[in-house]
Amino acid sequence: MFKTKKKSKKEKERVRETVALVQPGKFDVVVSMSSDVGCVRELNEDSGTYIQPDDPELLRSKGLLIVVADGMGGHSAGEVASRLAVDVITRAYYENGDDARSALEKAFHEANREIHKAAEKDASKNSMGTT
Repeated sequence: MFKTKKKSKKEKERVRETVALVQPGKFDVVVSMSSDVGCVRELNEDSGTYIQPDDPELLRSKGLLIVVADGMGGHSAGEVASRLAVDVITRAYYENGDDARSALEKAFHEANREIHKAAEKDASKNSMGTT
């Protein structure tokens, strides 16, 4: 998950996380994610995560997962939509017993449904979205 670091209003808000994992004799994975609020908005609406399962069988069958969701700036609650997408995709992907490709596709569909449901429940979020 991205870690937010508060800065003055004059500075652009940046969100960064770097994770280094070492498995001797196998491979090294270094993951770095960075997001920038941009020139127009004051709020960074992006979300992301990196998951490496501890369970060797789950790691073998599903592998590592990196999800980045860009909240749609200018729409209401883009940060809510992007966080919901990341949370639902990671949960649904690893809970699904299908092969990795099918599980990922189903996880994206589930995230889309959850975002629509959340928007329907709260009028202030009715145009929220994420890519």
